[in-house]
Amino acid sequence: DLDKPHAPYSGDLFSNDYLSFTSNPELKSHLLETLSKQTNVLGSTGSRWIAGNSEWHVALEQRMMRLFSAPAALLYSSGFTANLGVLATPPQASDTIIFDQGIHTSRHAGMALSRTLPAARIQFAHNSIYSLRKCLVSVLASCPQLRPGTSTIFVVVENVYSMDGDVAPLEEIVSIINELVPSQSAHLMVDESHATGVYGAAGRGFMLFEQHYCTVIFQRYWKFDVQT
Repeated sequence: DLDKPHAPYSGDLFSNDYLSFTSNPELKSHLLETLSKQTNVLGSTGSRWIAGNSEWHVALEQRMMRLFSAPAALLYSSGFTANLGVLATPPQASDTIIFDQGIHTSRHAGMALSRTLPAARIQFAHNSIYSLRKCLVSVLASCPQLRPGTSTIFVVVENVYSMDGDVAPLEEIVSIINELVPSQSAHLMVDESHATGVYGAAGRGFMLFEQHYCTVIFQRYWKFDVQT
């Protein structure tokens, strides 16, 4: 039953294959059996927008929605492209991005592609609630348009940081955003790449849309690496 958690045959903390799924014989057998029943297995024949969408894409997105209790899910080809797409698109010219200094390079690349002004991309000290508070207070004082909700603050963090493996103080981050920022004027964007499958109930990560989090809108990222 692929819906049940499977214990890894060995841990692998060097690569991104923490749970050794790439060498799991059950997953390998299921994959090969499924591929043998399909006709177009050597190429997508096009992008999903044109001709490359498949029932596999749709089924996996629906499964992700159920697993993570999420209202929607969208597959990207990699975690890097997910960060590019999501961080480049929603933030507008009048918005501000406040980000942890420990975020991944892909998130910096996404912010650079966004419409936000370079001066409106503000870094706070890694996992420092004091530094985050200081940045929020400064931004709110200098950007009066945030009060009526005509502009937005995007707070960008990861829940497990890939370089050092430390965990973000998410509850404190949510608490300080709710304390300082007017309702609907802040979005917390959480990268769950390195928590998925490892932390949380049934490997769902840390962000489970718990009731006391609901006043802040969350954007979550999950990464499933296929390694050859």
